[in-house]
Amino acid sequence: MLFKVLIVFTLYSTISTLSNLVDLPLKVPKGSSVINATLTYHGYTNEFKKYYLQELISAFGPTTKGKILISSDTDSYTIHYNADSYTGVDGRERLVIQGTNCELFTYTYSSWDKYLSGVKKPILNIILLIGPSILYRLDHSSFVWKSVADKNIRGIMMKGASTEVNENLKITFYYKSHLDYQSGMESPSRIEFSGYERASIPESEENLILYIDIYSIQHVNIFLEDLDQVQNEVQPPTGIGCPHYLSGSKELPELSVNHLHYIMEERIKGSTASRSLSEIYAAYHYDFSRIKTLVGSVSEVIYDYRLGVSFHISKDGSVTVTSIDSSTPGIESHGEFTLTTLFMLDGSFKYLGKRNLTLRGMNLSDIARQSINLLDSFKHRSGLSVEAWESVQLNANINGKKVDKAVITQYFAPSKDLSRQESENNDIFYGYTLVSTKVSIYDHDQSKKVYTWKDGITRDYMNFQEVRSIESIRSLTEKVNYASSDEKVILNFILECDGMY
Repeated sequence: MLFKVLIVFTLYSTISTLSNLVDLPLKVPKGSSVINATLTYHGYTNEFKKYYLQELISAFGPTTKGKILISSDTDSYTIHYNADSYTGVDGRERLVIQGTNCELFTYTYSSWDKYLSGVKKPILNIILLIGPSILYRLDHSSFVWKSVADKNIRGIMMKGASTEVNENLKITFYYKSHLDYQSGMESPSRIEFSGYERASIPESEENLILYIDIYSIQHVNIFLEDLDQVQNEVQPPTGIGCPHYLSGSKELPELSVNHLHYIMEERIKGSTASRSLSEIYAAYHYDFSRIKTLVGSVSEVIYDYRLGVSFHISKDGSVTVTSIDSSTPGIESHGEFTLTTLFMLDGSFKYLGKRNLTLRGMNLSDIARQSINLLDSFKHRSGLSVEAWESVQLNANINGKKVDKAVITQYFAPSKDLSRQESENNDIFYGYTLVSTKVSIYDHDQSKKVYTWKDGITRDYMNFQEVRSIESIRSLTEKVNYASSDEKVILNFILECDGMY
């Protein structure tokens, strides 16, 4: 249902009353809302500033989540916040994202601990951080309203009511005359805050004015939750690396097996571009892994981590032997092979919450040539509901290269949400399946003290299977033909006792 309504907020306020605006409960309709608006600021020294606002609000479950997009001729921000769905109490935290910079704003002692870039006035700062949803805060406040004289608003005579918050702040709302009082409160045409900002004008009481014009409010009913995309959009973005995600804490899923097989597609974009599809066997207890490319020029590499060597096998069976180094898949900082490192799961991860996964895979015909099952698996993953965790690593080693900053995002799907066939073959993590890993790589600009995005790596996983038989694990070291009989052969013996794994 779409409401198109023009609402103008005229604000005249004081620093001493700013806390009242944040303390008002945010009680929004169940479901999701999208508000499009502008804010125009007129200062007492002929200052003028106009901002374009869009606020997305998702009120499903116990937490109301919001996202405010703000842009002007000089700055742009994205602001994320939470509130309690039942009480409307503001979480008093804002994630403010500007470019690749993400900061946490905290509300304490009746003020925010930071100002938005380019904003100097307290009233402007607090209204931008609240967003146009201030409409809902006033509608559900406990103020006592009294009728006031009708007033001509934009050429139309309107009814009104007002309340005094304290000696410095008076709030008046006006609504179209054909509406009753309650409907007018829910759909006002103008809300007026009158007062002054004494701290900015120490010897006068000249008013500051802010207009918030709301052009449309779109609402999605709670019963259409499965069709709602807003609840996915209000989540903080991945790949930037925020100090906090407003999503609480939840442990990263743990591996439940030691030997496994899977298919992985890797895409690299940025300073270089590449795409590959590989079949991978990994045996942790035997310190072996085997990676075979499935698209393009077929090749195969066997890594023996105990011997510290890798065997590069060409299509004709010839072998090149090289030493293992820090760029070898699965090698952690102390030179040991672990499945945790192979999947980039080492490090400190923070929980981001739930979202829908978007997969942009390779040309489907390439995958189809390998297996129709891979095609089906890949296609149905797009839009899958997942949970995300993220880790920020400085001076990290990614694919054998030292980078200034890497943001690693892991996407897990609960096993119950996967297809029956897929969930039966994907019991690799306790209760979850690893669907995708995304790495955002940044260079540090020391002169500007900012990080600049350089490269992106995406790994999508399919067809996880635990390798249970000894024969399958032994196949990692099957015979290959050497190009020359004069080459050295390295033998690695694994001794086992009957009945032991």
